[in-house]
Amino acid sequence: MTNFPKTGTSIASNKHILFITPGFPESEQDSQCIPALWIYAKALAESGTNVSIITLQYPFVNENYQWNGISVYPLNGANKKVKQLFLMRKAVEYASKIHKEKSIDVVHSFWLHRATDIAGKVAQSLGVPMLATAMGQEMRNPNRRFERWKDVSFPIVSISEFQSDALKREGVIPTSIIPWGIENAIAAEKDVDLICVGSLIPLKNVSYFLELCAQLKSQNTDFKAAIIGDGPEKVELQNSIQSNDLSANVQLVGSLSYEETQKWIARSKVLVHASNFEGFGMTIIEAMANETHVLATPVGIAKSLEIPHLIGDLELDGAMVQLLLKADRPESRIFQISETVDAYQTIYESVSRGKATGS
Repeated sequence: MTNFPKTGTSIASNKHILFITPGFPESEQDSQCIPALWIYAKALAESGTNVSIITLQYPFVNENYQWNGISVYPLNGANKKVKQLFLMRKAVEYASKIHKEKSIDVVHSFWLHRATDIAGKVAQSLGVPMLATAMGQEMRNPNRRFERWKDVSFPIVSISEFQSDALKREGVIPTSIIPWGIENAIAAEKDVDLICVGSLIPLKNVSYFLELCAQLKSQNTDFKAAIIGDGPEKVELQNSIQSNDLSANVQLVGSLSYEETQKWIARSKVLVHASNFEGFGMTIIEAMANETHVLATPVGIAKSLEIPHLIGDLELDGAMVQLLLKADRPESRIFQISETVDAYQTIYESVSRGKATGS
């Protein structure tokens, strides 16, 4: 199992890598769309590697465009059933045109679902190797078709040990574990006590964050908390804030750009990440980089980190929050995106030599 191969050099910097992904930012201002992926794509291109991207569903446009010097080819599937019928053929056609302009060395898909199916067909049609990165949520409820990833000829990369273990339980053995990285950290005054970042959906368990806030309130603790994100549970959470008399303590900020979210994390003393499942959990490493304590459920990258974990007991978890609020700010620990790039470049070089294609 590989964790960040120590290369120190960009051994595959002259290669042309084709990404196939469900979505990608529609412009350089669209920073909310899959931050882990666009941070990686940008760093990979800056290393000297040629990157092209075919997006299957988002953005909802038909014209090709440039994103930080990277050519993006949207198929605009828009998650509509009738459009899905033509995605495979369109992807092969686009890839063929890209390949004729500049030879593609490796096809790299993200998520073990339709994107990897299509990537397999593209790689086969071009006669080039491929690899796939498992991104996380496809592991929550793998369906029957998930079995097709058990015996494939291409590498499957996991993004955390937690996710790797989940894959193995389904009979899918990852070739390596490569954590995501970030670009930089932000220096900021700590004027927010608690922060929760994520979509307002049951999976993210933001309601437990509010229960912790109510626990602190019941102990007459003076604190300022913020929830960054939007989603279907917004009204329910607003009602919970009011019913627990937390309006003076908790601010439901809403959805923000990636950059603004990072500023809020940097301002905060403690990130509480109560998600029930994560393949990775970018918010966790963003908090660690920005000298913010992390208290998280042991899922995704959190399981393998030496950080305090939520145990689901309000009294004990509340006591841990109190301890972290009183502690000095932690030293910054940055998961460097350059290490992510080096690790993937090692795999690109390896599969190029092996020339395994499709599934």
